[in-house]
Amino acid sequence: GLEYLAASLIADGHNAQILNTTGTGQSTKIPVPREMAYMEEHYLKQDLSPFRLFSHFQHLGLQFCEIAKRTAEYQPDLVGIACNFTPYEGESLECARQIKAKCPQIPIVFGGHHATVEYASLLQNTCVDFVIRGEGEHSICHLARVLTKGPWTGVPGLAYRLPDGSIHDNPLSPPIFPLE
Repeated sequence: GLEYLAASLIADGHNAQILNTTGTGQSTKIPVPREMAYMEEHYLKQDLSPFRLFSHFQHLGLQFCEIAKRTAEYQPDLVGIACNFTPYEGESLECARQIKAKCPQIPIVFGGHHATVEYASLLQNTCVDFVIRGEGEHSICHLARVLTKGPWTGVPGLAYRLPDGSIHDNPLSPPIFPLE
């Protein structure tokens, strides 16, 4: 996850900081995403058991405005946002929108399972500058090295918008073996 990406960046000579946005204990109920609305009738809304599996969707951790504020204070060269789960795509995009609103000059890269599959639709949003598809440990380092000067065509697994608005996707990087 994020720790592997940060460790890879540090080993490559970059500074990396992880903002743990979910480790705050804060939780806010959010509407059920449209992709999951068909299942809403099955959610046990009154189940108070500590063993309940699911009763509603929620946003865990810092509010997006706080994440954007902290990003503006830190002023990183690049922001990475995990986009792992389809029902939470909207949450990842809203986080990116609020960061872009405060820090339009900072590039935002998405990664994760959902981003790997749905990179083209994510890049339709102007708040997303790049998507790293597949394993990102090598790709994020390569992107950090060429971020301002380019070219981006050699960054494995990187997808991005071309000036004409079309999407370019570089070949995926090979799997990392052994996984240690």
